[in-house]
Amino acid sequence: MFKASIFGLITILSTPAIAGRINADVNCLQGAEDMQFDCMFMLMQDAAPLQGAEFTVLPQMPSMPMAHNTQPIPAMPLADAGRYHVPMVLDMLGEWALKLEFSAPQRNVVVIKVQFPADVTAKTPSHSHSHTNTHTHTHKD
Repeated sequence: MFKASIFGLITILSTPAIAGRINADVNCLQGAEDMQFDCMFMLMQDAAPLQGAEFTVLPQMPSMPMAHNTQPIPAMPLADAGRYHVPMVLDMLGEWALKLEFSAPQRNVVVIKVQFPADVTAKTPSHSHSHTNTHTHTHKD
């Protein structure tokens, strides 16, 4: 009985706390070549810049699922806290869903829909209703 209580307490204390939702803003500028974009992401979590994030960006076109052979692109941290750079080359212009897949600080997925080239800035909404165009999923390891 005593051993079970200690084990339960150790399990509770060693379980990592789930951090708050990750909010992402993106600003993409036309690159030097056709269909090339330099995207800058600003990540916030619990009202503070998210530093030390490790994630990839997978561009997907919702109107043409599986039509584009895109690969995940690793994000590169910048000197400014919470800012990351991702260079992208797209197959065509239009609405793209940028799927941010996080491996650190926790497993997480954030999706931002962006219109290229007309609207190359986008933000995650401040609320999490399912009817929005951005979704966050948190996975416990």
